[in-house]
Amino acid sequence: MPKSSHVAVWFGRRREKKVLVTCEKHYSKVLSVIMEMKKFIEAYYSGDFNNARKSFEEIFKFEREADEIKKSIVTELMKETFHPLDREEIMKLILTVDDIAAYVKASSRRLLYVNPREVPENIRSGLKTITYKMCDAAMILGDGLSKLISKPSDALDAAEKTERIEEEIDDLRIDLIAEILKWGDTVKSIGNWLMIKDAVEFIENAVDRLEDTADVIRAIVVLST
Repeated sequence: MPKSSHVAVWFGRRREKKVLVTCEKHYSKVLSVIMEMKKFIEAYYSGDFNNARKSFEEIFKFEREADEIKKSIVTELMKETFHPLDREEIMKLILTVDDIAAYVKASSRRLLYVNPREVPENIRSGLKTITYKMCDAAMILGDGLSKLISKPSDALDAAEKTERIEEEIDDLRIDLIAEILKWGDTVKSIGNWLMIKDAVEFIENAVDRLEDTADVIRAIVVLST
């Protein structure tokens, strides 16, 4: 007789499916944060500080909305009866995804402290490149999350693709940090230098959380087989 898993049963329960749908809604809102970051960095790269500020306001709004969805999921988990491991996996999922939005917001906030016209073009270009890559990873992972119940194999494939993009971004980040270090030898304001460096590190943290989310998706799929 094939081995049964409580997570497999979990996939078939109406209550837990409802929670997972809400998790997808939460991720969708976090994805809005990330896609708005793309608009932010496009404006920042071109030196359009006004539109960058407008995009930051949208990032802030989407992040707050994601936080409200997260709270509703936590409330649902507390008031309903779930297997402890089911609850643990869902908590990992929403908290890890929530961190993505927080790091993206932190990165854009740091960039707003520095006029883009004071940042060398090659560094602004590097910021744009890793942000675009982060958007690609986030969209792929979102599609995988939506297939977690209907087609787990697609969810696993999305997780693998996300991990590969994370590795690409890590290589790009190392090169970008090298350029930032060179800039540090001539920069007029050490505060500006630190803000740009921090912004890059926060993007990396957001991408790391995307990879962590991929790991949670893998764990759920594996436990359900």
